[in-house]
Amino acid sequence: MVLVIVLHAVLVQRGAGRGWRELPMALAQDGRLLFGIALAPLGLFAYMAWLYLGVGDALAFMRAQEAWGRYLDWPWLQLWEGLTSSFLAYVIWSISAIVGLLLVALLLARRRFGEGLYCGLGLVIPLASGVLSMPRFIAGQFPFCLLIAQMVSGRLWLAALAVLAVTVLGYLAAVGWLSDISYLT
Repeated sequence: MVLVIVLHAVLVQRGAGRGWRELPMALAQDGRLLFGIALAPLGLFAYMAWLYLGVGDALAFMRAQEAWGRYLDWPWLQLWEGLTSSFLAYVIWSISAIVGLLLVALLLARRRFGEGLYCGLGLVIPLASGVLSMPRFIAGQFPFCLLIAQMVSGRLWLAALAVLAVTVLGYLAAVGWLSDISYLT
């Protein structure tokens, strides 16, 4: 969130006509901005402190990824590995990651830079550890829901297509949940 907050502040200052040379001083003098930047990572730091006190390792949330077979690598390599996997769920998760990245590109094309950065980081960071659970990371990005709602608004055929897609995805989710197929996670 720190990067998104800073990007928004820069865009606001630039929109107000402030030059690039004046920008650092203007941002440094904005108490609300500095407070927001300081406040944004406090949840992470509190969680890390709680982990350190509870299990003796502030980074236990990262080390736990090894139990799921996740490791850090370049996101595009993880995506390629998922796309070329013989395991169908990995291919599905990879395709969903590509759809998410296309939605990020659409946000950026519509000049919604803050939302694009927020969603892009929300996809690329987990993608760096593999394609596992990518549908969950995409579904949790509220700007995507707003974007899709705006895209189908006033277009009956797109709204019908969206209803059909949601129905199919709901059916697949129910079948996957009830039959213990692992493409849901």
